[in-house]
Formats: sequence, structure tokens, C-alpha cells
Amino acid sequence: MKFLVKAANDGTITSENTIEDKIIDGLKVSLDGSVNSSSGYKKGQLKTKYKTESFNGTMDIDTNLNVKASLTAAYKSYVFGYLNAYDVNRGQLLGNNFAISHVGEDYSVNAIINEQQSVSASIYHRLSRNLETVVGIGWKEPLISPAFRMGCRYMVSKDTSVRMKVNQQGQIGLSLQQNLEGGFVLTLSALLDGKDISGGGHGAGLAVEYN
Repeated sequence: MKFLVKAANDGTITSENTIEDKIIDGLKVSLDGSVNSSSGYKKGQLKTKYKTESFNGTMDIDTNLNVKASLTAAYKSYVFGYLNAYDVNRGQLLGNNFAISHVGEDYSVNAIINEQQSVSASIYHRLSRNLETVVGIGWKEPLISPAFRMGCRYMVSKDTSVRMKVNQQGQIGLSLQQNLEGGFVLTLSALLDGKDISGGGHGAGLAVEYN
């Protein structure tokens, strides 16, 4: 059992109480609380998590009776995910998301449903050691027109890569990334309006990162 108390400069006292692998293996139960005597602020939360090799589930509930639950399960090459949020006081569903993925040796297929209002799917494929591509499509309520995007990355060398992406609006993104000596990374990028190449409205960028 783990017990931790923290005190902040504003008078807030926070406590964390955790029991892990005591009730059953893989189960973690935490009781967290915060109180401020000056402002009268009080908050508590019960958090549970159960994890195995192929399953991970959580459920949290706070003093306002807001419940959040999630689960992730794997079976062979498939992975399933679900996220839910519910307000007990108002009897209202605040979140309802579902995802499924199939993973192969050099590809993956993913589908996500958010709030029963939008659907998205994508396919990733590594065509060779140096070239990988991804195609995605999505719909939102109302179902007027789908959103489409496609991208690829080509590794010119271990230090140089080229990326390209395009969407249904005709926007074309290009980038060149180069790893430099000393931990620096140089990125050159451009965003083109494919529907009006000669009309302007394009963008360019330069970034230098240090790792």
C-alpha cells in the first residue's frame, strides 16, 4: 500500500492512497483527494485499473459522479479500444468512442468512431525499407462530403527523408528533413494550393531542432 500527502503554497492538501496487486494480480486501486481550507475546495476521485498481457481496463469516478471508463483488448493481430464518459447526476453520456485496428507485418488498418458523429479510417503500408505510405478518409455529421488525405515518406538515407501529403482540398504539403552533426535537425517545408498553383497563397517554412 502506498500513501502520499502533498501540501501546496496556496493551502491545498492532496493525498494519494494506492493499492496494487493486493486484491488480485494486475488490479490497481487509487483513492485521491484534495482539500483547501481557505476556499472550501474539495475534490475526491476513485481510480481503478486492471491490466493483463492482452487487456487494459480503467474506471474512474469523482465526487461529482462523473464516470470515465476505458478498455483496450488485443486478440492475435487485432486491437480493440473503447472510451466512455458518463455524468450520473444529469444521466447524460458525455463520450462514446470506439476504435479497432488490424496490424500486419508491414501494414495496419485502423477505424475510429467518435461520439457517433464522425468516422475515420486509415491504411498504412510499408512498401519497401525506404518507402511508407498512409491513406485516410473520414466523415462527419451531417454526411456532406468525406475528408480524404494521403501521405508518404521516403528515406533517402539514414539522415535524410522526404515527405509529401495531399488532401481533398488540393493542398499539397512537402518537407525535407536532414539530420545534422551535433544533434541538430533541419526541416524545410512548403504548402501548395494544388487547385491554383499560379495564383499564390502558398506557404514555406524552415525549422531547426536540437536534440
